[in-house]
Amino acid sequence: MHATAQIHLADSASFKATVQANHELTASMITVYDGETYQITATGEWQDAGYTPSDADGFKGMNAPMFFGMLLKPLPGEPYMKLCGKVEGWKFPIGNSTMVKMKRSGKLYLFPNDAKGYFGNNSGTMEVTIQRVP
Repeated sequence: MHATAQIHLADSASFKATVQANHELTASMITVYDGETYQITATGEWQDAGYTPSDADGFKGMNAPMFFGMLLKPLPGEPYMKLCGKVEGWKFPIGNSTMVKMKRSGKLYLFPNDAKGYFGNNSGTMEVTIQRVP
């Protein structure tokens, strides 16, 4: 296993990360600290299986299998394929753009909100900009 370099952003600095729809979790390369605030924005398009492509806000609506798989999503109350983040077990919605005050310290991970075990049928990417707010 190789060590992965992590970055801690200075005030107002930003970093870009690419999130693949078919990856359950993507390391952003950013280390965040409890109490810091970040503006996170995303552009791109991704798709869950044969469903309508969506931006980072995910898509509304679902069929019967998706309804029953809802509890298998990391954030069950958020739309399928919504861009989300995770730091040390704390998960939060991002979508196309959000300002978030970190509640934990650690590595920032990014992911599409899809049912566990069903990432392999996804396609597309999001380009995510993470900027530390002073």
